[in-house]
Amino acid sequence: MRALFLTIFLASCMTTEAQVDAFHKDIIDMMMIKGEQISGSLAFHDVFPKLKRNFKSNNIAPEVWQEMKGDEAKQVATYMDQAAYAYRQFFDLDDIQNMTEFYLTEAGQAYAFGEDLSVKQKGELAQFLASDTGESWAAHKTEVEEDLAQTRRDWSAQVFKEKMKALIKQGHLN
Repeated sequence: MRALFLTIFLASCMTTEAQVDAFHKDIIDMMMIKGEQISGSLAFHDVFPKLKRNFKSNNIAPEVWQEMKGDEAKQVATYMDQAAYAYRQFFDLDDIQNMTEFYLTEAGQAYAFGEDLSVKQKGELAQFLASDTGESWAAHKTEVEEDLAQTRRDWSAQVFKEKMKALIKQGHLN
């Protein structure tokens, strides 16, 4: 009896975990369509001028800096994974799917990137914002954006620390 209970319990946990992972992936996919990956990439590259200032007297070869930038995709993926929690706390799967559909439109892309919207696009935006998901987005937009900004700052500080440790480990002491 215990074995049966344990088997059912483990199976339900693994199923729940798989659903959580799929939901998390859906959030990350929506964030990528929305352009959040670009913000992560820009934050990643902002780390290097700060590092160069700290190590300016060490005359570090350009190849070293290029090598340090080689893990950008991995680092940005880490950021995206962490940043997804900003959405996860306010939105369910239906909301994320509706947001994804919206951001796949020209109006959604223009809105996401802060471009001027045409009359037609303004109408599509108004239609989205009038939906349940749009109302939820409007209600939580500030909180989500603040959480994303904080996550980006924390992640960027971690990248800075990792890169600094790597430079020190390579013998480029300041």
